[in-house]
Amino acid sequence: MLQTYPVRSGAPEVVLHFLRITGAGAANPTKNYGPGMTVTWISTGRYKVTFNEAQGVFIGVQAQYATNAPAAGNGQLINVDRDSAGSTSFEFFIEDPGTDAVANALADLASTDSVFMVIAYKTTSV
Repeated sequence: MLQTYPVRSGAPEVVLHFLRITGAGAANPTKNYGPGMTVTWISTGRYKVTFNEAQGVFIGVQAQYATNAPAAGNGQLINVDRDSAGSTSFEFFIEDPGTDAVANALADLASTDSVFMVIAYKTTSV
């Protein structure tokens, strides 16, 4: 069974899932919305989204980073590690782009930070 209230997209057999989390530093984030899934902190800047059941073929994620401290949230990048077909989870990580003199570094979500995601799966193969 898919999430309780799946949203169909304009494409046949594509289901959209919505997720919003608020950071907690080096700990599991607070899930503000996301029925049928959990989010866990793996390590600095790395998180895992796990669905209660397999969702089908992973299409992609659209993500938005938000913060109450704008100077701290300048240009954060959210990258997704694609899951395998039939998997119930995928991982994502957050990079702080730093400055010209500092390479990108993984960064945890602070309590003033949140991430909103639209996660797309195709419910049938190819």
